[in-house]
Amino acid sequence: MTLRTLTPAELSTLLVRLSERVSIVGEGFVGLRCDGDLMQTRRILESLGKTPGEVRWIVAELREVGGYCDCEVLQNLGAGDPDDDPDELA
Repeated sequence: MTLRTLTPAELSTLLVRLSERVSIVGEGFVGLRCDGDLMQTRRILESLGKTPGEVRWIVAELREVGGYCDCEVLQNLGAGDPDDDPDELA
């Protein structure tokens, strides 16, 4: 999947860090439970140096591809396996 607002490397980093916080296992989740929002995603984007305006644009694009909460970002964009090739995620 290609996002206009993140490079493949940034997307890979987002997914890896998010998977460390909200892990998907079968039908359930392990680690931090999903609160139905994008709080962890926003925090990670901020830690990557994204401005508040950039975070808003990225979140809007994530929602376009079905990422309305942290869990859905992982489910719809990939599990964020550290061994994933960033180019395969794009």
